[in-house]
This record gives sequence, structure tokens and C-alpha cells, in this order.
Amino acid sequence: MFSVPAIRRPVVPSNTSRAFHIRRLQDILQLSIQTGDLVRAKRAWCILARCKEVNWRVLWRTGLTLAGSLNESLAERTDGKLEYLRAMMLRHQDSRELILQEIVLLLIDAGQYREALDEINLYLPSFPYQDNPVLHTYAGLLSLFMAQPFQQTPAKAPPRHVADQSPSIPPIITTGFSEAQLRDAQSHLERARSLDEHNVVASGFLDRIRLGMKLAAEIQEREEGDDSDGKDDLVPVSSDEDEELPSSKRMHLS
Repeated sequence: MFSVPAIRRPVVPSNTSRAFHIRRLQDILQLSIQTGDLVRAKRAWCILARCKEVNWRVLWRTGLTLAGSLNESLAERTDGKLEYLRAMMLRHQDSRELILQEIVLLLIDAGQYREALDEINLYLPSFPYQDNPVLHTYAGLLSLFMAQPFQQTPAKAPPRHVADQSPSIPPIITTGFSEAQLRDAQSHLERARSLDEHNVVASGFLDRIRLGMKLAAEIQEREEGDDSDGKDDLVPVSSDEDEELPSSKRMHLS
């Protein structure tokens, strides 16, 4: 009915009652997770993790699903899952990149965007993370999000002749964005696309950023042109008070 757990080379024959109970526990575990009965699922998981035939490190995703308590707050459950994932990175070296992706997604889901970006930047310069297109995509999107101004201003209408050039690509108007974060976002997205040429997310956001930068430049030029035209239209108005009064005659004392 359900997939069998990751079992090492059996110490006992597979047709024994012990092997049968392990398979039945796996079925109970999967069924309890699907029905939302996490209490029963945790009980089955605790028994399976103690069985020497089960490689529980390979099943770290299942452990992540069951990490934390239902009585804990969201922040406490998030901290518990982060602690679990960081422990798994040390124990399960072959899945470090996948575990790091889960850590980043967990931080994003908790609204900790700066922490998620810092977590990626901590590992990204080193091997094997530096050649992971998914991590570069996450870093690019997080950098783009962090580049946004904190106080959002109403969006200004782009010039029609520029907006009509690519109507299917909604641009990201970069007015007020942090230039350093925007450069980091472009760098990560370009790296992700170079590692995976079929990465439609990286390609799509790169096109949106470039089009948005072009629109922002055109908007700025239009505003500067309007300001200069307004200044040229100003005509100095002279008043009678500003006119030079005739100098009064001097009286000479004899």
C-alpha cells in the first residue's frame, strides 16, 4: 500500500515477523501523516528510528514533518525544525544541499527573509553549494525582495511606447531600490541561469528587472524634462517697488 522504509541490509530474513512488523509500522506512519494524526505518527516514527534495520537518516524529510509539538507556538516549532535540520546537515552529508534548501524555505515561510539570505550567503561561496542553481535562485529572489524600499510609493505609469514593447512581461520598476542589493540579485540570477539554462524562474526575473530598470530610467528622464520645462516657463515679474527710484537732489550748504 505504501512505500517501504529505507532498510539496510537485513540482519534477519525479510519473511520474519520482525520484518513484517517494520513494514506495518511504516504503513501506519504514512497513513497517520496523510490523515493528520501526528501523535500516532510520532509514536510509529520513534519505534522505527530505534530499529537497526531502518536507516532513519535517509528519512530526514519524514522527521522534519513530525518535528515540533502541536502545543508549541509557530516560532517554537520553527526553531525546533531549524535545530533538527542543522543536526541533519552534520549527520547526512550527502543531502546537505537539499537540507539547506529546506532551511531557507522554512525561514522564508516564517517571514525571516534577512536570516534566510544570510543562511544562503554563509554556505554559497563554498563547494558544493556554489554550483547549485536552486540556491542561487533563492539568493537572487531574496536579494531582490530586500532591495525594495521600505516605504512603498504609488507606482508611476511607465511610458506607453516602452510598456507596449513587452506586454507579456510585467516589469519590476526599480525606482528607489537598493543598487547594491539589486546588483546582487542580478548576479545570483545570472549565475543560476548559467548553471541551468532551462531555469525559467531566473530568466523571467532577469527580464523583468532589466525591463524595469529601463522603465525607471525613462520615468526619471521624463520627470527631469518636465521640471526643466516648468522652469523655462517662469517669467520674472517686476513690480513698481523694485524699480530704481530717481536719486534725490543734494543740497549744498553755502
